[in-house]
Amino acid sequence: MYINEGDKKIYTFHASFSDYIFSAERSKENHCDQLVHQGLLEKACLGIMEQKLCFNICNLPSSFLLDKEVEGIEKRIAENVPGELEYCCFFWGYHLEKCRVDEAAVDEAVISMLETFIQKKMIFWIEAMSLLDKLPLSLDILEVAIMVSKNRLLKM
Repeated sequence: MYINEGDKKIYTFHASFSDYIFSAERSKENHCDQLVHQGLLEKACLGIMEQKLCFNICNLPSSFLLDKEVEGIEKRIAENVPGELEYCCFFWGYHLEKCRVDEAAVDEAVISMLETFIQKKMIFWIEAMSLLDKLPLSLDILEVAIMVSKNRLLKM
């Protein structure tokens, strides 16, 4: 594994690394339990969005302007939507879907955080997704959240 100096992302040298790290037999003490870690990533994403999403996150002068009509919109986005928040906005649905492969893996903490997110932060998340030009992706993410919520209700 290495951290790219340009984009600061972590990369693996070989495609078979994931096969190794997710196999308890092969990686032994280095084993990564996917369900557990996807749940941890889900909680981290929801926590970061809880902390950082807010009304008018980029301090836009008017809600009557299209994003492309706002002077310096790219700079505003770069300054107000940090990389970790961007990641969380894009991938919280992925982590939610992956941690629910075994329904029991979606613990009550995730459900509670998801409920709080939906009640208090979802509208700000939609704004962020729009600013990041990823609004169509939000529909897929919401479908995952709805599916998980329905599955939880059916099990009650």
